[in-house]
Amino acid sequence: MTATMLGFNPSLMTEKLSSFLPPIRLSFTNKPTELSLMFDAGVQYVEDGKYAEAKERFDQCLAELQYGVEGVQFSKDQTDRYIVPILCHLATCHMELRQYAKTAQYCEQVLQRRPSHKKALYLQSMANIEMGSFKAAMRYYKKK
Repeated sequence: MTATMLGFNPSLMTEKLSSFLPPIRLSFTNKPTELSLMFDAGVQYVEDGKYAEAKERFDQCLAELQYGVEGVQFSKDQTDRYIVPILCHLATCHMELRQYAKTAQYCEQVLQRRPSHKKALYLQSMANIEMGSFKAAMRYYKKK
């Protein structure tokens, strides 16, 4: 079964990902912090097409937040303001670097927190297309 048989037109769907949605920005209410500076640097690298460098900055953001450290939990506000945008940018970086399994992993982390997140659903469907999982891709694309 091919992508076009499932209703996908991969050539139309694989436009540059940075043009799909406007860049996600973190909202900081006070003066810039190390986290906000790292995040902004990552966003700038994405806008410049430097995805490996952007990925490093977003990884640093997660480390700064102690994301994934046992016992560290985040409020709904922290998840919405920090975790989800960082994970989405990491998914975008991995997609542009053609690391589709990593893209899918980061999208899944977003979708566990926000099941109807449009960018994560889109990236997840595109990653599944690239990995040849057309049925899974269709499921994610239909949710979008």
